Amino acid sequence: MKKEKLKKLPHFISGGMILLHSVERFEMNHNSYLIFLFAGIVFMSVAVLHKKISKKFPLVDITFYALEGILSFVIAFEYWEAGKTGLPIPYIIAGLFQMFAIYKFALRAKKSVI
Repeated sequence: MKKEKLKKLPHFISGGMILLHSVERFEMNHNSYLIFLFAGIVFMSVAVLHKKISKKFPLVDITFYALEGILSFVIAFEYWEAGKTGLPIPYIIAGLFQMFAIYKFALRAKKSVI
């Protein structure tokens, strides 16, 4: 049970970060808030339904860490382009952790196939 909660937590954190960015984009009247809103809701849903989804789709973590990582880097780039120098750093760190998680899950998946 504890292991399942640990698998859900990063998806909740990523979903929350992306939803916060969606709110910011909405307040700035950017239409891209819809993309971030949709992605945040999907990531939160994956976290809530993680156990059921992972039974039918074993590569759910690899797939969603990749999507979350890409969006983390996109958000960091948007902040960097807006002239913010400190705010992109947490998003870059999150993206790097997500890429590392993909690597670890891929190694584990490869071992289970062999």
